[in-house]
Amino acid sequence: MKIRNYKNRSERGLTLIEIMVVLIILSLIMGFIGSKLFGAADRAKRDINRLRMQDLKSSISEYQLRYNSLPPTLDALVNGAEGIVGFQRVANPEQLADAWGRPFVFALENGNRSYKITTLGADGIEGGTDANFDDSITGP
Repeated sequence: MKIRNYKNRSERGLTLIEIMVVLIILSLIMGFIGSKLFGAADRAKRDINRLRMQDLKSSISEYQLRYNSLPPTLDALVNGAEGIVGFQRVANPEQLADAWGRPFVFALENGNRSYKITTLGADGIEGGTDANFDDSITGP
């Protein structure tokens, strides 16, 4: 029978303080990376909205060339306006919503000679910053 000598064996585990330091460092790194990832998603949605509004601007120009007037609503790009005979769709229904799935706000201005397309951002409420920023374009 062999007797083991445990006194000479050097076993060392992590202390509670070392574990806490590692966890704090990991949480700081994850916080930094997470904020960058979430910020990138918001910026991407703002860019998508900008592209969709530019696409709507092109559709409105096409409508104006075909029917010699601005559409009364964005829905008229898909379904036509009252009094138009032989309407041909110039936009798809998916184009009428922003990246958050809410419809763009459309307003005719200057005696129906110009228009403004607006997205109200992530919160859907006027005003805000970052992801809640209201973005708009005007035309023609």
